[in-house]
Amino acid sequence: MDRISNLSDDLLLKIVSSLPTKNVVATMILSKRWRFLWTMVPRLDFDYEYGKFVKYVDRSMVLNRAPVLEKLELGVRELEISDC
Repeated sequence: MDRISNLSDDLLLKIVSSLPTKNVVATMILSKRWRFLWTMVPRLDFDYEYGKFVKYVDRSMVLNRAPVLEKLELGVRELEISDC
């Protein structure tokens, strides 16, 4: 097992909590131990275009198991439609 995987869940959660949520979710591919760790992150930071945003936030909120949600940050970019 690698050194970072030997850290406690609390410490790993503190580390990954500083990342955007999509990066935190991507950590689940690192190892079996990390597979569901992202669902316990107490800080959620979403920044997507609207269509992807709604779907991703909905799934993430349903799967999140953190005992207390310390932060929920939402950022939605406006789509630009160019004249044709």
